[in-house]
Amino acid sequence: MLSVLGLLIIAVAWFYQFMSIKPKHKGLEKTFLVGYITGVILLVIDGLNSHLEILAALNGACLLTAAGTLWKMTSGK
Repeated sequence: MLSVLGLLIIAVAWFYQFMSIKPKHKGLEKTFLVGYITGVILLVIDGLNSHLEILAALNGACLLTAAGTLWKMTSGK
């Protein structure tokens, strides 16, 4: 059930990102990244609970990449 909720959150985040695209602004929205990170956290937890360590690790890599992107966007570095 966590994976369904996580994927639903990710889908809503992607829809928000899609709707946020403007002709002069095509970068990632912070709200999208927060939603994406939240959804992926649920996927990691579900993978660990289901003893799917490889799947959890791959989702964890996506989580770290998205979190790093958010950090770079908010820190200005």
